[in-house]
Amino acid sequence: MSLEVSGKAPTAQETTVTYGRPGVTGPLLVALYIAIVITPLLLALAFAEKMDDSFSSQLAMCLPMIGFPILAMQFVLSARFRWVERPFGMDRVYQFHKAMGMFAGVLLLTHPVAVAASSGRWFLLYGLAVPWYIWVGRAAVLLLVIHVALAISKRLVKMDYQKWKVMHSGFAGLILTGGFVHSWFVGADFGLTAVRVIWIALFAGAAAALAWYQVLRPLRLRRRAYDVADVRQELDDVWTVTLAPKRGTQHRVHLPGQFHYLSLHRAGGMSAEEHPFTISSSPTQAGVVSSTIKASGDFTRTIGKTKSGDTVYVHGPFGRFSYVLHPDEHDLVFIAGGVGITPLMSMLRHMRDTGAAKQVLLLYANKTPKDI
Repeated sequence: MSLEVSGKAPTAQETTVTYGRPGVTGPLLVALYIAIVITPLLLALAFAEKMDDSFSSQLAMCLPMIGFPILAMQFVLSARFRWVERPFGMDRVYQFHKAMGMFAGVLLLTHPVAVAASSGRWFLLYGLAVPWYIWVGRAAVLLLVIHVALAISKRLVKMDYQKWKVMHSGFAGLILTGGFVHSWFVGADFGLTAVRVIWIALFAGAAAALAWYQVLRPLRLRRRAYDVADVRQELDDVWTVTLAPKRGTQHRVHLPGQFHYLSLHRAGGMSAEEHPFTISSSPTQAGVVSSTIKASGDFTRTIGKTKSGDTVYVHGPFGRFSYVLHPDEHDLVFIAGGVGITPLMSMLRHMRDTGAAKQVLLLYANKTPKDI
């Protein structure tokens, strides 16, 4: 299918500017992240008085001084803050979150072994007659091992995502708390007031991010709830759900191609779990937003039971998969399969509605003609 539309789309240009370009805010956020992660270590290396000069001792000290700040920043990366997501896109933020989580896990799991090896006090790993804060550290390490194992084996064991999500957040909070308490009482570098202040700030920042994500964000979404305006069946297993903001609620405009998280609250005790869905409607469709959803799992198989008037909590929009963020590109190739057409339909509809000067080649694959 080849499409050609002519004209200028000023709204696309305006949206590109207001949404933010990664070339400006992205490097600033990266620099800030690096500064937060390495500052405690630099301070400890520069000013700490009680530190063995041997390489093994310094290594044992460096591991948690890097690992704990990374662990604390994991809560900020996963809290879906728009100012964090916008320059990069949610997919890249989550990929970075996963990679840094594994890196922090390696650092923190290596730390107790490095301490025992550098000091010769191997009983710290297995002895019973040790101070209470050593037991706290051991508990944090055990939880970290379980945490990493669950993260790696999530797909292999086919654990329910919502259960895994609760366990993932809960374990991370306990690990952070245990690591904070352990390091506060055992760390020789905490004679430095500056390091203590940073450590408290890291812990408080992580706790605030977790509180925002788990408590404040859901409460805010409830005050800005949407109603299901229409449910239209496209195929035997595909539905388009159109949402409209409740009276007095402001509709948040999206970029064509973005996605949002939906939490459907329906009668009959059906699941109200939060799931991400691509937006298939154009931003020019005033006052409403639509997602076209295929029945492919336990939750999505119930989409057809959604009724007009059901309440929906909407978090978003997110993502940078949008042609308006590439205003200098005029010849585009769109490739999609099945329900994966949804973000491209949003973009094509927006091009049509705004008269965007784009030449588009659409390659669209389906298993059978009836699936188109």
